[in-house]
Amino acid sequence: MSLPDIKEALNEYEFKWKAEQVTIQATLLKEHSDGRVTGDITITTQAKEYHPHIHQSQFNFSAGRTRETLAKTLHSRVPDLISLKQWEDIIEQLCVKIVAMIREGEPALELAIDDTKNIPPEYLLEPILLKGLPTIIYGEKGANKSTLSILFSICMLLPWKDNPLGLVCPTRSIKSLILDWEQDKEIVQYQAKCLKDGMNLPYFDVYYRHCARPLANDLPQIARNISKVGAEVIIIDSLGAACGGELNKPGPALDFFAALRELRIASIILAQTSKDTESKKKTVFGSTYFTYYARSVFELVKADEIDKTSSDIALFNREANYSARHDPIGFHLTYNGTGIMVQRQDVNIGQFIKRHSTQQAIYEVLKRGAMKPKEIAKETGENENAVRVALSRMKAAGKIVMTDQGYGLLSKDIMQ
Repeated sequence: MSLPDIKEALNEYEFKWKAEQVTIQATLLKEHSDGRVTGDITITTQAKEYHPHIHQSQFNFSAGRTRETLAKTLHSRVPDLISLKQWEDIIEQLCVKIVAMIREGEPALELAIDDTKNIPPEYLLEPILLKGLPTIIYGEKGANKSTLSILFSICMLLPWKDNPLGLVCPTRSIKSLILDWEQDKEIVQYQAKCLKDGMNLPYFDVYYRHCARPLANDLPQIARNISKVGAEVIIIDSLGAACGGELNKPGPALDFFAALRELRIASIILAQTSKDTESKKKTVFGSTYFTYYARSVFELVKADEIDKTSSDIALFNREANYSARHDPIGFHLTYNGTGIMVQRQDVNIGQFIKRHSTQQAIYEVLKRGAMKPKEIAKETGENENAVRVALSRMKAAGKIVMTDQGYGLLSKDIMQ
């Protein structure tokens, strides 16, 4: 009995027994909490006298009875290819090797911490996206999440160093692959063309894949597309459908991030807000694990529209794992019928006051000069008692000072 040649890709293996002219592909592999290892198998032959396909099914690699049953099934379908004993040996080799490889995991590494330069995590698009890590952008329906994510991908692809968004782009072209669970390719093409025309951009390609199954169930196919495109970033639109299951439970969130981690790629994940429309502090809809496992989280908020030809949106950095939280980033969108122009602008906190914390609101109004608590409450629309509590905390933290005119910012903050 020969030993197989084994080829490994993301969450899939190919076993080839050359002498026996048998190939088995094992995909969608998963180790369950009870110790079972399951997956899909496709069995083919290279023998010219047979049709290549022999068998395809889901399979439990951990159960002895299923091995015996499978070997008998295969021998009954191609009785003259190899003996039943050879089929039993092949299935045994397959199962032992699959279970061992799945349970082995990654090897431990020795990381040297010496006197060399300490290099911080690398941004692919500063301050939005870190190399190899997930960023979540969440917001209400109609906040322009998809449009903004496409624009971010364009900035990295060109790369657009002098972009009007105030973002720091990479020095080389970086491709993104849009994984779309919500729209279709025509809509994405339309959005990209509107941005190209509205911002007078050169020709570029958008890389796109229509998705229907949860990310964890579509991993090998997605990995092959990432490799084919040469993408270093994926845009997941959107989290709910890509995750699948009941989003408020931890299981789907943990499965989603486990699958994402296997891809080893930077990701911009678009998500919806929590259902509580009255809360000032909106969160990602679903389990708190979505926020915990993302390395950076931004809320995208759209201001009330004054006219139909333009809108103002702002990104608020709610969570940042490897830096201080970034200041709000404002954008002005102009629609001219055939194109969309997007430009960076200062965030007018009054437009987004319902989505801002009390301390952030106070900070913004004090940029205009020192004020007393009652005046601050009037400007921010906050309860005066809540303002006084926030002022006390900000003063204790050294963020503000008391002056003859009331509370004021430190001089360095006023100049910002």
